[in-house]
Amino acid sequence: GLEAADRARRRDLRGSILREVVRQYPDSQGGYRAGYLARKEALTASPQRIRLTRSFLEENPEIVRHQGLGLRSSLLDGKLRNGELHPQGITFLGGRDIEFSFVNESGDEDDPPVKVTREVSAERLSRCVALLEETVIRNARVDSDDELGADARRDFFFERARLGLTDKPDGRASAESTYVYESMRERYGMVRSRDSILPFDLVLQGSFYDLSLGAFPRWREPKETPDAFLYR
Repeated sequence: GLEAADRARRRDLRGSILREVVRQYPDSQGGYRAGYLARKEALTASPQRIRLTRSFLEENPEIVRHQGLGLRSSLLDGKLRNGELHPQGITFLGGRDIEFSFVNESGDEDDPPVKVTREVSAERLSRCVALLEETVIRNARVDSDDELGADARRDFFFERARLGLTDKPDGRASAESTYVYESMRERYGMVRSRDSILPFDLVLQGSFYDLSLGAFPRWREPKETPDAFLYR
């Protein structure tokens, strides 16, 4: 039952499974654990759990600046003495609430973060969401490997946020999104090179015989588009 609850994506289904475990095995360690998880789930439940990791924010600093989240640059400079954002990053909780995760006083990023929740203005939330979506679309156009997955519930919440309609959060479990924005390094384990948007490559050519070095442009043939077969 605990394993099934861990696999369940919807919080109402998780809660139902955990409560059933408590009823069936009240005197067991599993029943005690299920009760603890059910209580934690009830206390920490939120309409949304859309998270932006710290690495994602570092790859897309425009989201952090004044026109976006408006965070201090010192929170992403790697220096713990002036405060540092935890790798978990920030989380949209639904409504106009945003949860910020910070590295705790131990300075160890593997330790649980210190979480601070703040309510932002409707204008700030709308501007931040619009900038986030614009950044994601632009990245996907520049590099097809940077395309993120679709999530209808996330998109529905963002649409309401852009229109300033989040004052009354949608508390239905079926409306909750747990989407996580991760950086390229987190997804692939490495920084992937991006294709140049220029129509040519710069070729370097040298000779060890006379120690000469030269460079010249070489035009690159455009890639075949999916509709190319229509013009053959």
